[in-house]
Amino acid sequence: MDSPKRERGAVTAEFAVALPALVLVLAFVLAVSSVALKTVSLQAAARSGARLAAVEPNPQVVYQLVSSMAGVGATINIEFGERLATVTVTKQATIGPFNLGSYELRGSAIAVRELDGSQW
Repeated sequence: MDSPKRERGAVTAEFAVALPALVLVLAFVLAVSSVALKTVSLQAAARSGARLAAVEPNPQVVYQLVSSMAGVGATINIEFGERLATVTVTKQATIGPFNLGSYELRGSAIAVRELDGSQW
């Protein structure tokens, strides 16, 4: 019959084997969550920019808003069509704390311009 002391040692050994796998899974979940959060942030910046572009004819004003929301390193493209305003925000993002790769994240939004008839 095994003594409780031996069983305690076995549990410790099993924990020591399982701990690195648990840490790896946790790191992966955190890295994916970080990318998702950055993507949502870029989408929110593009959406806010498109909403402003729908009523603001000056692209510089729209650019300032979007760049303040998107942060440093974001590429911002603002297009004013005859009836639509499109804002696209892209940014390079690294995955994880060990730079496991670099990916381009993107947010884009379109809004109908709400300008008076003299500006169409």
